[in-house]
Amino acid sequence: MKYYKICLLLQITALMACSKKHEPAPKPDNLSVINGTISVLSKSQTDSVNFLLTTNKVDAPNFVPQGLTQYLRMEPSSVPFHNNFIPTYRVWGYKIFNKLPILNGDALAFDVQTNQLIYGWNRTYTGVNLDNVANSSSKQIKAAFAAITDTLRYPYRTPEQFFAGKHLGDSTLVATFGYYDLTYDTNSPPDFIKAWKVGTKSGSMYIFIKDETNTYVGRDY
Repeated sequence: MKYYKICLLLQITALMACSKKHEPAPKPDNLSVINGTISVLSKSQTDSVNFLLTTNKVDAPNFVPQGLTQYLRMEPSSVPFHNNFIPTYRVWGYKIFNKLPILNGDALAFDVQTNQLIYGWNRTYTGVNLDNVANSSSKQIKAAFAAITDTLRYPYRTPEQFFAGKHLGDSTLVATFGYYDLTYDTNSPPDFIKAWKVGTKSGSMYIFIKDETNTYVGRDY
C-alpha cells in the first residue's frame, strides 16, 4: 500500500512539473518609448531640410524634423474645370520646449522646382509653463490605449467599424511623451497639457492620452 502511495505521489509531482514547464511565458512589455527630441531622418534628408530652411530664412531653432515627403499639391488652373498638380516637399516635426516635444507637430511646405516656401508654421510658441516629468507608467498607457481604441470607430465607414482596441493593445506599440496643445486648431491662446502620443509600430494610427489621468485627448491618423 505504501508502495502505491509513493508511486502516486511521484506521478502527481511529475504532472505538476510538466504543467509548469509548458506554461506560456509572460508577455514582454511591448511598448517602446521614443524620444521625440531626436530626429529620425537620415543625414541626406537632414541636409535637404536644412537647405530648405536656410534658403527661405526660416527661423527654427527649436524645431526637430521627423519627416520629409513629397506630394502633389493642387492649384487652380486657368483652364476651366482643370487643376494643376505641383510637386511639393512636406517637412514635419516637433517643436521642443523644456526638453520635450509639442506632440501636435507642425509642418512646412516647399515647392520642389523652386525650393520656395509655400506654407509656413501653423502656430508659433514662446514656451511651455509645465514641468517635463511623466507620471503614467508603460502598463497604464498600454491599458488606456486598448480601452480607448475599443470605443473609437474608423471614419467614413458604413457600416461602422471599430478600431478593435484589444487587438491593437496586444500589438507592438510606440509612445512619445511630451506636451499637447488643446487649442491647436483654433485662434485661442495655447492650452498645454502633458500627454502621450501612442500608436501602432506601423504608424497607421495614433491617439493622444493625457498623462497621469490616462484619458483620451484626441487622435491622429
